[in-house]
Amino acid sequence: MGRHDPILDLVLGFARALKVPVRSQDDTVRNAARRLGLRTPDYFMGESGPEPYWSRERTVTHLESLPVGLSEFMTHPGYFDDDLAYSRYGRQRETELAGLIAAEAKQAVKRHGIRLVHFGTC
Repeated sequence: MGRHDPILDLVLGFARALKVPVRSQDDTVRNAARRLGLRTPDYFMGESGPEPYWSRERTVTHLESLPVGLSEFMTHPGYFDDDLAYSRYGRQRETELAGLIAAEAKQAVKRHGIRLVHFGTC
């Protein structure tokens, strides 16, 4: 949503004013952010569809083939409860949480020397 005009201009303007990094789902957003001197990851991975994206298998596959640079994994991990029943992301949160903390994922991080950081370190 935030990558389309006129919303993109607003997002970039707010990010610049607040001095915060910007999510770049594609090269267009990434290039626009960098032209303004905004911090943004080199790569974006994830999907916001109704099905869980970060299953154990998909998480490990992505970790095993990360490109060099800073990659953002867009995730919705958590526990489903009545407060999340309204959300189309509600039920997928537990699948994504399990995928992200799976032993195989932790092993891939260690094996490849991947450094996990928060978004503010972009």
